[in-house]
Amino acid sequence: RMYEMFLFLMAIDTPEDKSKFEKLYGKYKEIMYYAALGVLKDKYQAEDALSQALFKIIDHLDKIGDIASQKTKGFVITVTEHTAIDCYRKLKRENLAEINEWEAYSQDTQEFETGNEVEDCINSLPINYAVVLRLRYSAGYSDEEIAEILGITKENVRTRAKRGKQKLGQMLQERGIWY
Repeated sequence: RMYEMFLFLMAIDTPEDKSKFEKLYGKYKEIMYYAALGVLKDKYQAEDALSQALFKIIDHLDKIGDIASQKTKGFVITVTEHTAIDCYRKLKRENLAEINEWEAYSQDTQEFETGNEVEDCINSLPINYAVVLRLRYSAGYSDEEIAEILGITKENVRTRAKRGKQKLGQMLQERGIWY
């Protein structure tokens, strides 16, 4: 574990950013691991996804203000989930994993959400829509920031958000929550 932290700190330039990363790592490492494990269902794959997610977060340290904020928590969990999903898809392409993607994702997100009906509906959305909606509305990121975080275009972010809102609206109407 010390070796792992050393590698991360080597990737960071300033003492301030190193300190910020150490605090972030200490606070969120466990929840990030469980987010990755919930998607991948394999502890070794989850550890790999966690490491990849931490390197992605290092690239965006300048966007993180308060380590303890909900925005930061949402950001690190979303980056971890997205990274784990990418790892899952890569494994699936390589025919190394037979995981039900929807089941893995829905079990994982229920751990971190508060269980109200709107969040249940968000958890029921396809992963690409749910991630964009969470980053945009829960964490408060702009379309440009979301595009950069997820490695997609701004147009793709807008399309996913629009489709996600439409599907969410349909689900809420079906449940009689929204008219």
